[in-house]
Amino acid sequence: MPAERPTFTGVQVLRFVAALLVVFSHLPTYLHARLGTPLVDIPVGQVGVTVFFAISGFVAVLVTQRTPRPTWRGFLRRRLVRILPLAWAVMTIKLVTLLVAPQALERAATSPTYIVSSYLFLPGRGPNGVVEPFFTVTWTLSFELLFYVVVTIALATRSDPLRLASVVFVGLAVASAFRGPDGWPTWQFHANRIVLCFL
Repeated sequence: MPAERPTFTGVQVLRFVAALLVVFSHLPTYLHARLGTPLVDIPVGQVGVTVFFAISGFVAVLVTQRTPRPTWRGFLRRRLVRILPLAWAVMTIKLVTLLVAPQALERAATSPTYIVSSYLFLPGRGPNGVVEPFFTVTWTLSFELLFYVVVTIALATRSDPLRLASVVFVGLAVASAFRGPDGWPTWQFHANRIVLCFL
């Protein structure tokens, strides 16, 4: 009889708290745009994102240390199934809104290349010049998927996922100090110290 997988209630509680922090940080901007309420800065969103990334790193280490070790295909498939359907659904809703009622959106300017890049979670430079995805709140998923790709490569090459992720992400964090205002948008986006939160 297979051993029961451990349940980490504390991790689920942290996920819930992190989600609330992110929602609270975005709420004033939404209310200001829709209802004209005063714009108040609630700087807790970054804390919530940091917690989310740390949980992802923790869970990935647990999963890859199981016996038998998961295959890289199985690991990647489960992560993609968990992330892509909902993310693509909300992007499509925004895209349809853009086509049908662009006046309902704060930022309606876009381009086909920019939209395709966003669906692939490769942040592009929007018409406003800012490097961010088409549906801005999905920016964290670009980092999540980068982390999962690194772990997948480690599993495929029979390497230590944590060691490989440490090399890649410390390298990106160091590179962020030399990142210029121009260049490949995806590189500019991912060369960020926030990737250290996964470790």
